[in-house]
Amino acid sequence: RNYNDSYFFATAPLYKYAHSFKTDDAPTGDSWSAHADTSWYNSSATEFTLTTPEQLAGLAKLVNGGTGFFKKTVKLGADLDMSRYIWIPIGGDGYQFQGNFDGCGHTVSGMYCKDTNRTTGTGMFGEFMPEDREDGNTYLKDLVVYDSYFYGRYYVGGIAAYIGGTTVTNCVSYATVKANHNNTLFSSEYNSFAGGLFGVVAWYSGIVNCVNYGSVTPAGNYVGGIAGYLYGKSYIVNCVNFGNVRSIRGNVGGIVGVAETSEYEAEENEQTKVINNYNFGMVYGGNNTYVGAIAGRNVSDYGIAQFNYYLDGCATDANGNVRYAMGTKSGSVTDGDKNYFASAFENTESKMKGSAGEYSGMTLIEALNTWVTTNGSEYGAVAWEATGPNGYPVPVG
Repeated sequence: RNYNDSYFFATAPLYKYAHSFKTDDAPTGDSWSAHADTSWYNSSATEFTLTTPEQLAGLAKLVNGGTGFFKKTVKLGADLDMSRYIWIPIGGDGYQFQGNFDGCGHTVSGMYCKDTNRTTGTGMFGEFMPEDREDGNTYLKDLVVYDSYFYGRYYVGGIAAYIGGTTVTNCVSYATVKANHNNTLFSSEYNSFAGGLFGVVAWYSGIVNCVNYGSVTPAGNYVGGIAGYLYGKSYIVNCVNFGNVRSIRGNVGGIVGVAETSEYEAEENEQTKVINNYNFGMVYGGNNTYVGAIAGRNVSDYGIAQFNYYLDGCATDANGNVRYAMGTKSGSVTDGDKNYFASAFENTESKMKGSAGEYSGMTLIEALNTWVTTNGSEYGAVAWEATGPNGYPVPVG
C-alpha cells in the first residue's frame, strides 16, 4: 500500500465534531509585524489590557525584539479578529514570552501562520516560558483560539508551540495544526512536535481543564490532540480532545503523542502525569509505530497515566488494527495493565468497557466527575457538564 499524502489521509474518516480551518489560502497583504501597535507598552507598568488586533501584534513585536514581560501580566479586553494579515508568533528565535497571559474568556480568531522554514515555534505563541521555570506562579488562562491555521517545521500548537514552567487552565483551541520538517511527510532528519494546543509541554507545566476541537494532521513524529510531547515533571489533567490526529511517522495519541519521564524522575516521584482525560477524536497512525487512543508512547512506562477514557475504536494503525489507550510500537497495552487504568466508552450513556479502577461500571461523565470530586482540588480541576457536542462532557470553569 502506498502511503502518500492524498491516499493515506483521505482514507481516514473524520469525526463530525472535529473543526478544520476554512482554507489553506494565506491572507493577502503584509504580516502583522508591519501593522503592530506598541504605544500601549510602558516598561514601568506590570499589567496591560489589549483591545485591538494591532495591540496583540504589538505584543509579538515587543517579545520578538527582546521584551520578555517577566512578572508582568497581559490581558485581553475584547475578542480579536486577526484575519487581515499573516500572523507572526509571540516568541521565538531565542526570545520567550515570560509573563502571565489572561484571555479573560475572549476569542482570538483568524490567525494564519504557514512557515516551514521557521526554525522555532509556530502558534499564537511561539515560545512561552518564564525565566524561573520552577517558580510555579506563571499562568496562561481563559483563552479561546478559533478558526486559525498553523503550519510549521519543528514545534506547532494551536495556542503555543512550546510552553514551559507555566500552569494553563480553561483554554480552548479550534485551530488546524500541521507540522512537517522540511515540508516533507516522510522526512526523519529532525523531530517535529505538534499538538492541538501545544507542540511541547515542558518543565513543571500543567495543562488543566482544556479542550481541543481542531485537527492535527498531517503532522510530525510527536503528535497529540492536546500536546505532542510532555516531559520535565509536567502534567495533563481534566482535558478532552475532539479533534482528529493523524501521522504515519509514529508517536500519535489522542491526548499526548509522547510522555517521557527519566528513571531518576520516577525514583523521585516526579513523573509526568496524564490523568482524568478523554479522547473522542480519531487517532490514526502508521504500521509498526506508537499509536494510542490516549498516549502514543509512555517512555519506559515511567510516567503516570490513569483514569483516562476514549471512544471505542477511535485509534487505528494504517491497516485498520484497533489500538487501546496506551500505544506500543506494534500494538497497545491492554487497558488496566501496568497500572494504566483506562477504558473505552461507546456513547454518553454507556458504561465503561475496560479497566477503569474504581470507576469501572460508570458512565463517562460519572467517572470524570467522581475523580474531580475526590482528587481534583490538587490540580484545580473543575466539574464536567454535558454541554459539549451532542451532549458529551466538557470541563466548565
